[in-house]
Amino acid sequence: MRQELLAGLRRRLATLASEIPVAEERLAQEAALLVERSDVSEELDRLRAHLERFGELLAATGPVGKQLDFLCQKLQREVGTIGAKSRDLATTQDVLTAKLLCEQLREQIQNLE
Repeated sequence: MRQELLAGLRRRLATLASEIPVAEERLAQEAALLVERSDVSEELDRLRAHLERFGELLAATGPVGKQLDFLCQKLQREVGTIGAKSRDLATTQDVLTAKLLCEQLREQIQNLE
């Protein structure tokens, strides 16, 4: 992924500022920053944890509607953060699908106690 970002930066720089020299070290620093900002591993870890808890609550007895609704909000938030960090069309499309599914799930949960 870092190589892709670096190549993209080079292309954009060549287009935008062909007369301005850019040090390779600076380009590498900017690529590292982009990689850091677009890293979604923490969000994916939290999504997994929330989904695991979701499954546990579905298997539980007693009223769980409020807890499931809260987890849906958290799922929606994590998916939104992934979308904000997304740098490619496929991920953006997956995020839109996930948001729709989260909303549909939340609508179903609101019918539970």
